[in-house]
Amino acid sequence: MADLYLNDNSRVCVQPIQVVGVAKESALAWSSKGTRLAFVSGNNAIFVCRLDTNGTRGVVLEKVIPLFKKDVHAILFFQEDEDQLVVVGNEGINFVNITSGELVYRIRIAQENNHESDVTCACWMYGGLVLVTGSKDSNIKLWMRDATHSYEWTCVETITGHKAPLMALEFNLHTDSLFSSGRDSSIKHWNVRSLHPAAVAKRRDDGAIACPIISTMDGHQGDVIALTASSNGRYLFSGARDNSIKVWHVAQHREMRSIKGHAGDVRRMILMANEEYLYSASVDGTVRLVKLLALDHDEERILSAEDVERDREAADKLALEEILGLGNKAVKTEVAIGDPLASTKDEVLASINAHEQNVFRMEVNPVVPLMATSGPHEIHIWDISNLAKPVLVNEFIGHTGSVTRLMLVHNDEHLISSSADGRIHLYNVGSLHRESKLDIFGAVGAAVLSPDNRVLFCSGNDYDIRGYLTHDNVFVPQSAIELSGHCGKVYCLAISPDGSILVSGAHDYSICVWSLNQFSQTYQGANVPLLSGEDKTATLSPSKRLESPHEGHVFDLAFSWPSGNLPARLASCGNDHSIKIWRQHGKSISQVSHIRDAHPSVVSCLAWGRQASGNFLFSGGWDTSIKVWDLSNDSRAPTSPLGTLLGHKGRLTKLAASEDGSTLVSTSADGVAMLWQATAPFQLLCTYTGTDDGGISSLAMGRSIFATGYDDGMIKVWPLMNNAGDVDGDYEKLFVTREEMQRLSNLHAEKEKHLASMQRKKSAFAPPSGPSIL
Repeated sequence: MADLYLNDNSRVCVQPIQVVGVAKESALAWSSKGTRLAFVSGNNAIFVCRLDTNGTRGVVLEKVIPLFKKDVHAILFFQEDEDQLVVVGNEGINFVNITSGELVYRIRIAQENNHESDVTCACWMYGGLVLVTGSKDSNIKLWMRDATHSYEWTCVETITGHKAPLMALEFNLHTDSLFSSGRDSSIKHWNVRSLHPAAVAKRRDDGAIACPIISTMDGHQGDVIALTASSNGRYLFSGARDNSIKVWHVAQHREMRSIKGHAGDVRRMILMANEEYLYSASVDGTVRLVKLLALDHDEERILSAEDVERDREAADKLALEEILGLGNKAVKTEVAIGDPLASTKDEVLASINAHEQNVFRMEVNPVVPLMATSGPHEIHIWDISNLAKPVLVNEFIGHTGSVTRLMLVHNDEHLISSSADGRIHLYNVGSLHRESKLDIFGAVGAAVLSPDNRVLFCSGNDYDIRGYLTHDNVFVPQSAIELSGHCGKVYCLAISPDGSILVSGAHDYSICVWSLNQFSQTYQGANVPLLSGEDKTATLSPSKRLESPHEGHVFDLAFSWPSGNLPARLASCGNDHSIKIWRQHGKSISQVSHIRDAHPSVVSCLAWGRQASGNFLFSGGWDTSIKVWDLSNDSRAPTSPLGTLLGHKGRLTKLAASEDGSTLVSTSADGVAMLWQATAPFQLLCTYTGTDDGGISSLAMGRSIFATGYDDGMIKVWPLMNNAGDVDGDYEKLFVTREEMQRLSNLHAEKEKHLASMQRKKSAFAPPSGPSIL
């Protein structure tokens, strides 16, 4: 568990209330009854969703299970118990109880009789009686429950034969067959009849019984990633990195034909509608619907070895022509006419652009017409009532780069996030549904909303700042205004409380002031103008430019909150270890004080207090400390801080005060968020537990919640405790005392010790006659 910082009175929040983010290549699994969907978050937690029976979203998030720190490659629901999961990957084979969110049993990598490397794929046999796993160690292992300890699993056989890591496994009950494929480009067919419930008892009496190989099917020119068998077991479909799907006659272990058309690896195939149609998913970003030629009437078209070799030679010749840049249209036509593999007997009915880039996984709900697909850091849920025209009904989408800015709006109902991946998202906090997005030119370095939430200003890679209108929770994709004046990337933005000026700091060492009054008049009022492609984007130059106010990079800018008739104050900080205070005068600012050597290192973040703490300025630095400055009289710089808050183990990244000014949230590169009293004695109230998501890069303060963004693109939403230690009753169970945290830590350590001490049995055993549940 993560290191925690506690004092005698502080508490710990052990879990966020929402997590936003999806793994780059998330595994997918529907439960056998179709009521649950599981996928992997960006920090390798397991997201479990339930069917949205009262709405139109397909599924809604039900539970987050944060048990894993390393990559997850496959997920399986137990076939007779939807409350149990098998999770395989870089941490071995793991059995998880969804209700408790706990690890029930773990088969660790490189222990006796276990896989020697990452587990890459898995499938069930015989209704869940046998678990099959494949690994980077090139082996297949068959697991069954221990007869005396139902939650333990024993390896009953190790199948060898592949010469490279396993990529796919497929079981067929009708023929008692197991199919496997991997990076050696081959497909192997195994007889697993000895593990049938009616025959498995014989294995205990005869240790020589094993699962023999029946055949090897070769033909692909790259890794074979996906396998799907027809229900009768007579035919096998294989997808590979050569962009093709091959159809095999299993009994004759011969290639029947090839289905081409994808422009990338074929990652998944699913037979649909009485096996008359095939869905195929590829890293070309598409899902294709293919109407198959009736398989049982196609056996006369089985290719001979000579046919396959001839086709392979023709394909090699064509590839060589393309590489050499020679004219090859005639060659293509000739091959298409004479090539039985390129026959049009399988008709492509639809090509669905499922994701902008890759489709890594695809699974169809076994009961209701829903399909889930996973792309780069995103999950899409589709209504497939019409197979040829899937309708996107929900999506879970995360950032692929560091989260640079977060903003909670609309009474904490929505969250705006910007990222180094060049995108800005608007999420519904309750459902995690992304309601709108903006694509920005390059990484988004900074972003800020106008006080009325009508305009979003952000910076990209081209040194300019752009303003985008928002309307009904939708971003207008065309920028309404461009601010040009910096000669380096803009990394901090602040807008005055009245929205009259915008201040920016950049890597050209300058601070620019921009007057927004004239532009603001164009969008004030009830009706925000929506730009069409013909509308001209307004341009703006800085009303004032300050050269090197911090003798180097400007790290943060922060305006004070409105207080009576006092003009707004601006604080700036940089790598000169100092803080400067500025007063706003119309469309300009002027320096009023300078806190030299505010920190012994870079001052990285600033936040003004509010109400009771309104005259306090909080600063965080690379020295891991937070300092409190009393600026009641800002015409003279304070000689020393009012207080110094210590606890973080990494450089400070963001600070924010609560709406009533009673508390302060700090975040750090150590991945931990802390809640402090914002007035004397500035005690630590709560620690929000860190994980292995990396450092916290952004922070948004709401009324009853706050959000943290991470270097790896993850976003977490946390319940906010008040100055008296009170919290919303719905979230009270998430907070524990120091003593309770110690007890939980001890229990966690004991459980890890128990899981590590479990010994695997070397011999087979007699399992029950049918599958059981944990």
